[in-house]
Amino acid sequence: MYDPQICVQIAGAMTELQRAAAAGYVQFRSGTVPVEQAMDLASKFDNRYQLQDSKDQRSRRRAKKQATYKLVMYPILNTQDIAWRLLKTTGTHNDDERIWKSMRREHLEWLWRYELIQLPVDPAHRAKYARKPAGSPSKSASSAKPGINSVTWTWRIKPSEVKAIKQDIRFYITKSDSRLEQLIAGLRRAPGFRGIRQDVYGLYGFTKRQCRIKKRTCPDIPQTIPWVRNQHYCRVPLSTLVRRAARGESSWFPE
Repeated sequence: MYDPQICVQIAGAMTELQRAAAAGYVQFRSGTVPVEQAMDLASKFDNRYQLQDSKDQRSRRRAKKQATYKLVMYPILNTQDIAWRLLKTTGTHNDDERIWKSMRREHLEWLWRYELIQLPVDPAHRAKYARKPAGSPSKSASSAKPGINSVTWTWRIKPSEVKAIKQDIRFYITKSDSRLEQLIAGLRRAPGFRGIRQDVYGLYGFTKRQCRIKKRTCPDIPQTIPWVRNQHYCRVPLSTLVRRAARGESSWFPE
């Protein structure tokens, strides 16, 4: 039975989806499944879409202009459900085209307030990473490492959520309790993808301006937001989550 590996960290699952989009998996289906049915669903998808194919097998299929598939799953907090995102490359397949959505037309959403989109990269940021380090030997143009693309896939806070957060900020500023501080603390914990960082910095600036207008002391605003690093994330088999849920464990993942 197919037993997919599940990222322990939220940022890991989001990074997996981001990398898949960058690799050409730009069509998707999504949904949720009760945890006790999750293994059966994963096996059903594997039987239909050959999810356990090796990298070479996927490359050969894509070379023949056949679609390849990728499944990403993650548990939903405070529920007994597993969210799934099934991704597909362009190419021939046996499915009804109407069941698939295009990431370029309909944004792939994360479990809460985020969505995966393509955003242009600031020229200064591209230049920073394209610049050759001081003292490094010169390389020919053909051997030099490629820089950052002008447009890349990244996560951002959904515009409707940004609007709602701004409304909360305006309201909390008029109150003498700690809700504004709690809101800022929540933003501080947002995954540091490029688009999310831009949104969070914008909300920080909005908070400062509103505090000045209302003549209220501004909460402590972080000066930096940690980046989500290009790293390997810890994973556990889906079957581990299923067993823990059946035993009534207090968390999805082992410590």
